[in-house]
Amino acid sequence: MKVAVVGGGVIGVTTAYEVLNAGHDVTLIEADADVGLATSFANGGLLTPSMSDPWNSPGVWRDLLRYLGRSDAPMLLRAKALPSIFGWGIQFLHYSQDVFFNEALRTNTELSLLSIEAIQDIAKVERLAFDKNEKGVLKIYRNETALQSGLKKMDRVADLGVATCMLTKDELVQKEPSLTPIAGDLAGALYFPNDMSGDAAAFTKGLAAKFVEQGGTLKCGQTVQSLVVSKQRIEGIITAEETLAVDSVVLSAGAWTRNLLAPLWSGLPVRPVKGYSITFDSKDIASDCIPQIPIVDDDLHAAITPLGSRLRVAGTAEFTGFDDRLTKARLVNLQQLLSAVFPEASKTLLGRERGNWCGFRPASADGKPYVGETPIEGLFLNTGHGPFGWTMAAGSARLLMQLMTGKQTDKISEKISPLRAWRP
Repeated sequence: MKVAVVGGGVIGVTTAYEVLNAGHDVTLIEADADVGLATSFANGGLLTPSMSDPWNSPGVWRDLLRYLGRSDAPMLLRAKALPSIFGWGIQFLHYSQDVFFNEALRTNTELSLLSIEAIQDIAKVERLAFDKNEKGVLKIYRNETALQSGLKKMDRVADLGVATCMLTKDELVQKEPSLTPIAGDLAGALYFPNDMSGDAAAFTKGLAAKFVEQGGTLKCGQTVQSLVVSKQRIEGIITAEETLAVDSVVLSAGAWTRNLLAPLWSGLPVRPVKGYSITFDSKDIASDCIPQIPIVDDDLHAAITPLGSRLRVAGTAEFTGFDDRLTKARLVNLQQLLSAVFPEASKTLLGRERGNWCGFRPASADGKPYVGETPIEGLFLNTGHGPFGWTMAAGSARLLMQLMTGKQTDKISEKISPLRAWRP
């Protein structure tokens, strides 16, 4: 079977790799000059099944109203984006009801747990270097009410196998001494020992190289212009350079997938949600001043992740369409987060050159990704993962490969099928 995978981020590359290893002829097409240069380039680096809850949690409408017009808001709605997300936004709020949220939380958690196993397999077999950190993840809380609320949320997925430990302030600083300066401001933390972290871009580039070594075809700098469909069956794709005859196509172009699909179906409920990160060189900072374990600040809704000799600060969710400008106020938010969590180290780090970045997470209206075949025979989707693309990439790719090759699949594939949203 000849397969074209469109999109060279972590989702597309893992998909191409899995399908190739199932014995098929695979061409991976990426519009940028190389793989991993868009949404996968500088995300938060977290591989966290423990934090698979979608953005549209119950009461999210209050947060959006409360943060309206505030540049320091963790979730910010820009007025100019309203026309492009109005219908999607109504669905987004509809699915914030507790019953839908709980379903999405459990589905995402199941997929994320599967994905952690899959990425461990890939990393071991291919010996990939991507600053993998298996020390777990800490989520810190600044008041007891929020801590208890976080613990109750974890009860919803405890039966799925998510390991959670509640830490007192003393236990927290023993686990992560770099938090000692702010221990007095904290109520405690939740520790997730089985979570991980790593550099998604390094993983993506390394796996793409293995894909090519093993016989896959990688075409960068090519933009897909249209899909060739006849009698409800995919027959090929057209780029500016060529027309490729294929048996199957996988659209895994993140937030841009909807644009590629639009001539066939304009209703894919996926929209871009902008996130930011700042990456610092931290190799000469004392180890007791910066974290050895990734830190997620519940109050500030952002993460600080050690990636080898670098430290990355990432967060914010901004509904602003495809506006790729680096907004200074949003970057300042992340700088302030670093200062609030690591006051001493930040004095040195903030005086240095740093890598400022923003990217577009593909967020679905109901908080679950779309992985599987569409009503167009041979046309598959692998998108809509929101902030969990890195966490879910390997699991989604493996599931899709099983669906494409007719192998037995996990029951979760029924919950994330594109058919749940497709309307003729």
